[in-house]
Amino acid sequence: MSTSMPRLPFALLLAAVLGVALSGCAGQADYPAFDREQTADDLLPQDFPIETDEFDLSTTRYVGSHEDIDYFLIKPEDGADAGGPCLVVIAPTGPVIGCGGTPLTVGSAGNEASLAPAGTPAGESTGWTRLSENVVVRDAR
Repeated sequence: MSTSMPRLPFALLLAAVLGVALSGCAGQADYPAFDREQTADDLLPQDFPIETDEFDLSTTRYVGSHEDIDYFLIKPEDGADAGGPCLVVIAPTGPVIGCGGTPLTVGSAGNEASLAPAGTPAGESTGWTRLSENVVVRDAR
């Protein structure tokens, strides 16, 4: 009697394990704003009131503005970005930073912003407006 594992189930198991393992490698390619060099427009305001020592300030990227609210992406300090970048929302009422993996939704000043990997549907039919390949916004009032 043979004790070897049947080939088809083993191949399927191997494909599933490799798929999960390799999906983590694709994460950074899903945020095209980081493919370009940082410019002066990408810098957070000088008077930014939130402690920024948890973030790598060399990675801030401006991704758009909507209704007097500016949106930026930023990576956590020390390359701890396995969950993806953070979304910085700078509204007249004050800034908000959302981190913790994507998709991620942050609300500020009656608006919502959602951060997701490139290629994620924007949901225009439900009132979302695309600002960048990764950020969509809508009026939440």
